[in-house]
Amino acid sequence: MTQHVANQVKVDFQLDQLPYTFQYIGEDITIEEVEVGNPTTIVVKETFLENRSYNGLNIDANYFRFSGSQLHEMEVSTHGVWVDDDGNEVDQPMSIEEASSLLLFTTEQHFTVFPADDGTLFEPTFLFVEGYSIETNLIESLKISLN
Repeated sequence: MTQHVANQVKVDFQLDQLPYTFQYIGEDITIEEVEVGNPTTIVVKETFLENRSYNGLNIDANYFRFSGSQLHEMEVSTHGVWVDDDGNEVDQPMSIEEASSLLLFTTEQHFTVFPADDGTLFEPTFLFVEGYSIETNLIESLKISLN
């Protein structure tokens, strides 16, 4: 079961002061690198520690709606760590059935932001963290009689 928690935070940063680490819900998050170009790439890293308070962040790097800038097309890829019910790191699951018994904690997000229709390059000055997700494996079952 996944719970999505809205906890919006704007994180300002300067391109010449990277990497930039900030605290979010008690955890260290790092804007590791930003390369402005065609396309612009942004790498955000999340520290994975036992008992981390969330599984994944929902980050909006294409913030046209907040800044009034041009709309840019964006792709996101995520890397993470798979953990079993006992808290042990495991290899990436080979099937959906195997994955359903594991929890995924993101450790790295890559954003690729393409130029706007008019050719304007995307030059980020902040990220907008929309919130985070918490996953829980439901391992108990309940038998219900339909009499």
